[in-house]
Amino acid sequence: MATRGPDAQTDTASFVLLGDQPHRASSDPLEFDGMATGLASLIHGSSISTPLTVGIRAPWGMGKSTLMYKLQRRLQDKDTKTVWFNAWTFEGQDVLEGLVKSVLEQLDPNLLRRVLRNKKLRATLRAVVTIVAGWLRVGNAVDRLWGAISADPRARNQLQQVLEQAMEEWLATVPGPTGKHLIAIFIDDLDRCSPENVFHVFEAIKLYLHAPGFVFVIGFDPGIVSESILQQKKYSTRITSGQYLEKIIQIDYNIPRPNEQQISRLFAEYVAGSGTGRLLREAEGQLIIDGSNRNPRRIKRFINRFVLEHALEKDSATYPPEILIKALMLQMYFGDFSNLFAEGMRKNPVDEFTDYLEAQALLRGESLDNPKLAEVMQFYDLVVPEAQAGIEAARGNLDESVPEEFRRLAKNRDFAALVESLDGNAKELIAQRILRKRAAGEFLDEAAEEAVRPSGGVAADLTPLRILWVDDKPEDNTSAIERIQQMGATVETVTDGEVAGKFLASRSGWANVVISDVQREGSKEAGFDDAAMFKSNKLFDGPIVFYTGRVTGRRRKRADELSAWITSSRQELFEQLQALSYRFAPPEGKIRPVSAS
Repeated sequence: MATRGPDAQTDTASFVLLGDQPHRASSDPLEFDGMATGLASLIHGSSISTPLTVGIRAPWGMGKSTLMYKLQRRLQDKDTKTVWFNAWTFEGQDVLEGLVKSVLEQLDPNLLRRVLRNKKLRATLRAVVTIVAGWLRVGNAVDRLWGAISADPRARNQLQQVLEQAMEEWLATVPGPTGKHLIAIFIDDLDRCSPENVFHVFEAIKLYLHAPGFVFVIGFDPGIVSESILQQKKYSTRITSGQYLEKIIQIDYNIPRPNEQQISRLFAEYVAGSGTGRLLREAEGQLIIDGSNRNPRRIKRFINRFVLEHALEKDSATYPPEILIKALMLQMYFGDFSNLFAEGMRKNPVDEFTDYLEAQALLRGESLDNPKLAEVMQFYDLVVPEAQAGIEAARGNLDESVPEEFRRLAKNRDFAALVESLDGNAKELIAQRILRKRAAGEFLDEAAEEAVRPSGGVAADLTPLRILWVDDKPEDNTSAIERIQQMGATVETVTDGEVAGKFLASRSGWANVVISDVQREGSKEAGFDDAAMFKSNKLFDGPIVFYTGRVTGRRRKRADELSAWITSSRQELFEQLQALSYRFAPPEGKIRPVSAS
């Protein structure tokens, strides 16, 4: 993995975007060549068992298209005819027509004419023969054939038998099983299609193209495609989408998750190709790999996001690329940590985290008289233990006082290396940039954005929710509120507990969810105190969600006492609201925000 020193010079003009096309270079970082060779031999050797459908299964962005491209090349080397059909490009069009015609175009028009003039076929397939017999003399035979059968449902239903007869004659031209007698149809990007078109593709394979000599290779994300089948077919729980797929796909191949060596080789290619390798130490590269869940496309998206941000940054001299790329890592992969920058900034979160690491190390080393330990403990209103017997209790109290995210990140050596590499200027610049991006509503946390769009690309439905949102700085929540409203919820905003109490009293029964901050000016636990008041005065007894930049063990215990839920994660907030939406009937209508005056 590429490394660099903090003072290395950077040629910023060389940063370039990475394309999203299948990997076609001679290098093979994910070792797909061996997989493609094995699959090609299996398909070629199984021609006598056709028709066959092979599923190349993997989550979005894990290299399905790349493997399929390599498999296509291997089959072509064996003189197998191949067709590449990108289902997504037919979105909004007749994908059924597109697929069937793509396959028909591989057949000799003269062969189709002979089949349609066959006396036996004329006797059994009167509808299709009557319609097309006179149409196949001139012009584009495939267009004419499809145009003719589209005009008569009976003819379309008989198309499979026409294809079966045509393929039988084609297979008989050379004796014995051979790759020359295969037509391999590669169907890519199926998981980007609408549920209707996903189903049309499977319909074409099963009803019209189910003939000897055909091999279909389909790349898809099983979770997304299964969701599409459920939406289109409306199966009950007794008949699953998996059972439907089993009838279509005879061979499943799951692309294995890349190991450390493979993803490191691929990452090295990406950063070399984009010119970003010299910005990253090994630990930082590993953070990008882990933050992207070893997903090649997600790694590309991070690199491209950096290249784009750097190109558009108005003051690149203020935000040099080696600082910008680290700020982007914090925003995209460590959303909970980034939230701390908006929590009043009593101390820069980077300093607070490194202080926590140092204090815990001092307590483990029993260095109780160290001034740094006293400084950190005082920051959290804690005291240094007077003797060794109190060390374990002090460590526990410290853990309960810091953001919960610190305890998890303390185990991540790569994250610790990242923050420890930041000098005072870098920390200040990163803080300024994160706050500026949040104020502009540019939320980059990948996990949070995914929570808005569950599997299948279907947006979460929050229509049943009527939310009263209490926060003294509502502008900090603008992007979250807008997104929640886009998902159907009605949101009212107030800036303090007193106005919230009056609203709940005057609009009794309207709100079914309360979202609140915790700390407001003059009170560290204002949100908790308000929630207790709502309950004691019987103003609200529904679910309360505390959405705050800082979740500590102490705060979680207080939330539990109030039977409330607390989070600093936008992803968790969306997920919790989606769960709550199932509990309530849809609201009757929207009303305007409440003024705090």
